[in-house]
Amino acid sequence: MKDISILACFGINTDELENYSIEDGDQTSITLSVSKRKIPHPCPECGTLTSRVKDYKNKTYFFRNINGYDVKVFFHQRRYLCPICNKTFLEINPFINNTNYKLSGLKVFTVLARLKEGLSLKLTADYSGVSTTSVIKVLEKYYTPPRRKFPKIICIDEFLSFNSDSKARYSCLIINFESGNIIDVIRSRKTPFLNKFFANVPLEQRRNVEYLIMDMYRPYKDAAKYYLPNATVVIDPFHFVRYSVDAIDSIRIQVMNRYDETHEIYKMLKKYRNLLLMKYDGNVYDKKKIKILGEVWKSDSQLIELMLSYSEELKEAYELGHNFLKTYESFDYLGFKEYMKEIINKYENSSLEVFKSVATTYSNWYEEICNSRLSTFKNRNLSNGPIEGRNNKIKVLKRISYGLTNFEHLRKRIFLIFDNKGPHKK
Repeated sequence: MKDISILACFGINTDELENYSIEDGDQTSITLSVSKRKIPHPCPECGTLTSRVKDYKNKTYFFRNINGYDVKVFFHQRRYLCPICNKTFLEINPFINNTNYKLSGLKVFTVLARLKEGLSLKLTADYSGVSTTSVIKVLEKYYTPPRRKFPKIICIDEFLSFNSDSKARYSCLIINFESGNIIDVIRSRKTPFLNKFFANVPLEQRRNVEYLIMDMYRPYKDAAKYYLPNATVVIDPFHFVRYSVDAIDSIRIQVMNRYDETHEIYKMLKKYRNLLLMKYDGNVYDKKKIKILGEVWKSDSQLIELMLSYSEELKEAYELGHNFLKTYESFDYLGFKEYMKEIINKYENSSLEVFKSVATTYSNWYEEICNSRLSTFKNRNLSNGPIEGRNNKIKVLKRISYGLTNFEHLRKRIFLIFDNKGPHKK
């Protein structure tokens, strides 16, 4: 019977009950009336066992999605009287935790499960049948993020956490490159926070790290040099390639701004900027036609040629940047080291200052950039790809929650969402 299966979810054996019945119910809801058998209870004041009943209290509880039902429970609860010290106390209530914070274990699990789905606090409260304040209390009291050891390969990257906090606007996410498990979330990417975090990790664990994958943020490198003695620093390919892409875009903007906003060339360079910035693929670009400049139909490749014809600077930038984009992935580690020297030399000899600046950046991070071509795990090149997907999901969490202003709440929610093993209760 469904009422018995519902009671079992609360850990209640029908032998413990004096009376229980279904008041009413349908396919999606059920209403139970329950009272327990009278048994001796110890007085919380003096410890005397007593079965003397002073009076009764009627309690009502609502639970959502218990074995597929919305459940309403009427609990007829005794209040006992101690014959020795005259202390009154209630019998044990199976529908709540018998502590100062009165939520059942099942309700706590339901709240944590909803939070794991990435719902906002308000939606979690609505679906769980509790208040938003209760959801926050459950998060604070009943969930502790797991403490994971440092693996051989770790990724670190920042995400925007708090716009209003100048000291901790960007927080750091550290994950296991191989498994994708989150190792920890650091309140800020600034040096004092990084130093404090790594200093609290046992030296034995820190020595275990062989590779640290990161973007080109100097404090990460400094922390790795001091706290991760055996780690090779690797720059994520997306971040160093972006410098060349941004250089092309900088020249595009310069050329575009020479024209009035109503001019066809201005509109073309603005509307089709992605054609200049994306890696060229003739098989895709030449399949579709775009109507431009009146009745002229152009393929993507023809449109690229047209835009480059308006400026020698833009043409030079495009050739320099795309020569790098098209070929950098085709080298092994040793070949890539020689290739990067050629790229740096070409950029330095360019007539474009923005590419000379990129050459300086590449020179400063030469070894770390070249390490990106190391293949160390199942023939996978090292990158921050696993962490970028998690950063995107964190952005979604913040958006649906209309921002999160408490870092510990944010940290716990990140662990809950990405922890494949389910909630970790205290």
